[in-house]
Amino acid sequence: MTVILASVSNNGHATSSDGRIIFAGRVVSESTNKTFSLYGGKIRGAYAGMMSFGRDTIYGAKEPRDFIADISKKLCPHSIEEYAEFLKSELLVIIQNLSVNEWSVEKRRLVIFLTGGKTLSDKDYVIYEIIFEPNDQKTDVIAIIKDHGSGNNEFHKLCNSSSSEAFNAALNFLDNYKSKPDLSVEEMIILHDDALTKAIDAAKENKKETPSSCGGKHFFQPDKDNKMNGVVAYIQETEDGKTMLTFDDVSSEKQLPIHWRKEVLYTSNSYASAAMESLSLTKEQYAEIGESLIIRLLALNGKIK
Repeated sequence: MTVILASVSNNGHATSSDGRIIFAGRVVSESTNKTFSLYGGKIRGAYAGMMSFGRDTIYGAKEPRDFIADISKKLCPHSIEEYAEFLKSELLVIIQNLSVNEWSVEKRRLVIFLTGGKTLSDKDYVIYEIIFEPNDQKTDVIAIIKDHGSGNNEFHKLCNSSSSEAFNAALNFLDNYKSKPDLSVEEMIILHDDALTKAIDAAKENKKETPSSCGGKHFFQPDKDNKMNGVVAYIQETEDGKTMLTFDDVSSEKQLPIHWRKEVLYTSNSYASAAMESLSLTKEQYAEIGESLIIRLLALNGKIK
């Protein structure tokens, strides 16, 4: 059993998935990240189904998220619909070039959920679903795009499973969401987490050696609000006896331990070393330093243009 969820509200959009890979009715991994975030969080996605493919092609075996990351570098989309059509056509070529044995197995499907703004720059969030599956004759692969709409929506799917207990457990929990159109992304992620937990717990009641008897770790694709942007300041002595004060942009995910990564140089300025060390810079110079810091922090976090 693989559970994937997608939600949009007036305030944001989220997708999530459990972390399990099933092979021959057995759990072979419980820690696979089946979510992704693209274009600075403007598009987020999760998937289920074919977990690794391409071994017999020029592409080499990869997980879907790796294929998606490579494909997405080719396009700078203006809308989520444009991106969905592009991803469908690009992935379809790769899958159609696979060995028949890779995709002709019954129920061998790849299902992808995408969420984002209709134009990627607005907050009219929508949910798209892309399905890749064999045709009835199992002679070719077909791809279908479904538009699940905008506004207060939620969508969920348990793939490759007939576990009605798991499906109903997730559905019952997500019913709480329908009357809450103003949930934040953080609240949606909590709701997803609870729904996934309920579904997996319910499925584990099935004692048979089937995909629906396993547990797993949950994954959620990074939201742009989970990224922290900041400014680091440092000083260096220059050859002409001055002190260079430099500000660099840095970023980190909101998870412990926090590791800051340098992004780009923001600005730098030189001051007389004696004035720096004796705290004798002018009020205007101190004001300029403080103003530069605050303005950059606000800009990095989207508070000012």
